[in-house]
Amino acid sequence: MRLKIVIYLFSFFIPSITLACSLCTTKTGTEVRAAIFNHNFLLNLFSLFLPFIFFIVIAFVIYYGLPSRSCKSSKLSDEPLEGK
Repeated sequence: MRLKIVIYLFSFFIPSITLACSLCTTKTGTEVRAAIFNHNFLLNLFSLFLPFIFFIVIAFVIYYGLPSRSCKSSKLSDEPLEGK
């Protein structure tokens, strides 16, 4: 098991393996990087994470409930009625 871990870690530091990506050096790879990291990158990143943020907020509200406002002067009282 340790030998596999050492081999995997060592393979990350060999430049021939890391430079073996044929997509990165082609015209298509350059166009893909240009399309991803353009001037709209932050907007695209935000729109990517927006559904996750939305669902996390919904799960938080379902689990913990909506925040309630506390009224200092409540018309309802725990005291029993005097007439009955």
